[in-house]
Amino acid sequence: MLKNNMTAAGLISEIQKMTQPRPAAIIFGLEMGWSLERVIFFTWGQAKDCQSTLTPLARQILSRQLRHISLQYVFWFNSRGDCMPVYGLCWEIFEEFGLLWGELLLIYRSPEVCINAV
Repeated sequence: MLKNNMTAAGLISEIQKMTQPRPAAIIFGLEMGWSLERVIFFTWGQAKDCQSTLTPLARQILSRQLRHISLQYVFWFNSRGDCMPVYGLCWEIFEEFGLLWGELLLIYRSPEVCINAV
């Protein structure tokens, strides 16, 4: 849960404590200003096609993602032997921070914004 007066930098620090690849997917989505659905279903083919629009941080995040031999998604995890996209990010973000995706985007895009947790 967010602490009182959480800044964008503090939020990123808290996101990085989550289990990979969730932090990478969330920070990538925040950096690009994309919807969570677009991030969850983002493929390596799409990554190749949009290289010119990626920010330096987004490129760095992509360069660190492991490729699965048969899964097309950039952000994936292994669940009991099945590899799949990072479904449930919206719920996990709300569970962890008490915020919706749009609120996270606002904080990330406006570093002067502070969250006053209840």
